[in-house]
Amino acid sequence: MSEKYLGSIVAATAILGSLGGVLLNAPEAKANHCSRWDFTCPSEHRGTCNFSGADCSGDSQIPIIPTRYSPACVFVDSRSGWQRFNLPGSFTKVISITGGWTVDTKSFSLVSSSGHTGRAAEALAPFNRYKFDQKFPFGALLMGSRQGVIWVQKPGSFSGSSGAVDMRINDADNALGDNGGSLKVCFGN
Repeated sequence: MSEKYLGSIVAATAILGSLGGVLLNAPEAKANHCSRWDFTCPSEHRGTCNFSGADCSGDSQIPIIPTRYSPACVFVDSRSGWQRFNLPGSFTKVISITGGWTVDTKSFSLVSSSGHTGRAAEALAPFNRYKFDQKFPFGALLMGSRQGVIWVQKPGSFSGSSGAVDMRINDADNALGDNGGSLKVCFGN
């Protein structure tokens, strides 16, 4: 390794290290996948990963700042009101929503983030006063935002980036006891 290149690495280490970069070692070997935050070591690095990011073993230290976070997924429980999720980075979109939930396990099937629609919505109409937000169907996936409460019907982008999100099912706090199921919501960029 040339003296000039090594000097650049030392300078970059000082600058990027102060920004909270992820330390990577060794400019050789194979890719490694981290478990907790899902950072991935570049293919020219090898080693192990831990909760603070990548730690690829070798003989030189090169700090990097990940340009893209791997998806972060949370489970939103139908039997809880607002749930705050602190994400391991800033995200700008919902990339997937899976699972199912219902506002009444005895009378209605599980639904997606779109909530109870069609005949189920008609059957639930006499109980609309038990919705958390009257604008959206029972069982809709709600997310708190700067614009107020929004309905997350399907994957898509949202304005701004977020490192924390508040989510819930559209059902009143005093009516959550007969709910069932959960949705897995994954965030990405």
